Amino acid sequence: MKLDFSTKADIIRRVKAGEKKSSVAKGFGIPRRTLSTILRHKADVKAKAVQCGRSGACRVRAPEYDKVEKALYAWFLETRAKNIPVDAPMLMEKAK
Repeated sequence: MKLDFSTKADIIRRVKAGEKKSSVAKGFGIPRRTLSTILRHKADVKAKAVQCGRSGACRVRAPEYDKVEKALYAWFLETRAKNIPVDAPMLMEKAK
């Protein structure tokens, strides 16, 4: 079962309000170990819940080719600063 960030933030709020961890885990249908992991990373969870908005559904994944992504983004910003329009084929060609 995958929980979105808003649900995880709700779990944190309920535990902080004093509800027993076992009843919170049971209420959300998750193991206690998962609950402990959520609580251990609560600062991250709260930040991402705010970042993702009310839906709470967003994926947080590192890019597969981080150096390429950063170089491509730098090129994109530089090109746009020169008022040159950038389209998808240009980005794909530059990424190669």
